[in-house]
Amino acid sequence: MSGMGTELYINLSLVLVGLVPLLFGLWQLKRGLGNRSWSMVEGTITKLRIVKSGAKFQGFHPQISYEYWVGPDRHVSENINEGNFSSGFEDSAQNMAQQYSPGKKVKVFYNPRHPEQSVLETGPTFGTFAWLAIGCLFTFGPLISIVRSVLHN
Repeated sequence: MSGMGTELYINLSLVLVGLVPLLFGLWQLKRGLGNRSWSMVEGTITKLRIVKSGAKFQGFHPQISYEYWVGPDRHVSENINEGNFSSGFEDSAQNMAQQYSPGKKVKVFYNPRHPEQSVLETGPTFGTFAWLAIGCLFTFGPLISIVRSVLHN
């Protein structure tokens, strides 16, 4: 394979790899923007703990449980936001957890069409934009390189 053929192959591969985080980020963005119009009820935090995940690269996140009522139906959920929060630092997870102590009353946003779907925080998260940035980098950077090589040959 010639040098130009190899470069094209590598760039096309990167574009395909980049589409995965880009599409995932767009899906998360759609979900985050969609939940901003959900209905709201009062709920109660029932459980809280900080969970350590990963053996090699450790992350921390608050794992909470809350209950809320929609009409006569009781619902229980663990979703803080779309994508939920995760941090490499225990302090960050502890700071977020302080907002959600057991027994605390919270605003719960739920999907009126599917009341079992709920979050405590609406809108896109930092993670959503991180996925989009990574996807754009690996998709559009190589794509620009492909277009440049085609135009220069």
